Amino acid sequence: MPLTGPSLFLSACEPSADLHGAHLIRALAEKLPGARFSGIGGERMAAAGQERLFDARDLSVMGLTEVLGRLGAVRRAFGCARTAFAGGGVDVAVLIDSPDFNLRLAARAKRAGIPVVYFIGPKFWAWRKGRLKTISKRVDHMMVILPFEQPLYDAAGVPATYVGNPLVDEMHEAVARAPRGGGWRPSDFGLDDTRELVVLMPGSRRSEIENILPDLLAAARLLAARRPEAQCALPIAESLDGETIRAQVAAAGVPVTCVAGQAVELLTVATVAAMASGTVTLQAALAGVPGVVVYRASPLTWAIGRRLVKLENVSLVNLVAGEEVMPELLQRDFTPQAVCDRLEALLADPAVRTAQEQGIERVRERMGGPGAPERAAQVVAGVLEAA
Repeated sequence: MPLTGPSLFLSACEPSADLHGAHLIRALAEKLPGARFSGIGGERMAAAGQERLFDARDLSVMGLTEVLGRLGAVRRAFGCARTAFAGGGVDVAVLIDSPDFNLRLAARAKRAGIPVVYFIGPKFWAWRKGRLKTISKRVDHMMVILPFEQPLYDAAGVPATYVGNPLVDEMHEAVARAPRGGGWRPSDFGLDDTRELVVLMPGSRRSEIENILPDLLAAARLLAARRPEAQCALPIAESLDGETIRAQVAAAGVPVTCVAGQAVELLTVATVAAMASGTVTLQAALAGVPGVVVYRASPLTWAIGRRLVKLENVSLVNLVAGEEVMPELLQRDFTPQAVCDRLEALLADPAVRTAQEQGIERVRERMGGPGAPERAAQVVAGVLEAA
């Protein structure tokens, strides 16, 4: 079919997916002049040119009770998609993350004879491996963002392409936003340019703040007694109550500079970091910052999770490395003393720091360079051409 003026249906339910979707739409518009975009998305995708058939904010929920309260919205979203698919005007469906919703949407697209391309697929390698069979039936091409995922899909006979990771693009964009040439400086965040900087990153969910922040602050207090020359900073995610967190920091009795947002920018000037397991571990690696990974969930959540997830390491940085590059302190192993010991070793022992930096460099090499949206657009264009 001709590659002029195709109609693409994109579905992104979460704020992060909305951001990735906006970048992808812009790359697709460059690749496919005259392309038309519609579907489910948020403000960013709408600003990039998507005709929003359903607002993603009505679908972005966490937890069982919240999901039950949004079942009506979910049904309406499926109804909008079904109408769009039945009209015969959609040339390809591009689904972004959110597998509980989007894999069901993929089934509806396939029944309508519409090719399905999936961007940022389910983490079936961690849990719910049965999803791989579902993916093979419903997805024509999977675009993955972790380098170890493509061989897993290849082995299962699912067409897949590692398009790079949007975090690499995010890091390059953050560096480009620096107020001067040469990148960010600690003084841009109200910090001392001449002192070591320890960045504390307890997570962006309220439950993570409750379970993780107190012990990170206690670790910072221990470290301040050992290395008074070090300074600490804490980026506060937009999703959190900054006033409450600042009050908690003040009550801890340790000097910690709180910064509104700008977590990636702050990482570019960090000496070391103590961070909750999650996306931030890859962000730290891309910034070249060594550190320690921590996590604590409720005992019940942890017990269920360990039964479902069969992985030797849990942090993304170590999964990409295929080895433990950053130490992981989880549940009972996560104590203020243990965090302080790991951070002090990185600050005081060149051999410990060098060993971790070498592992981080291997991770950065495996992640590749920027350009994930452009490579993803190329895959979508190829699926359109073959349709």
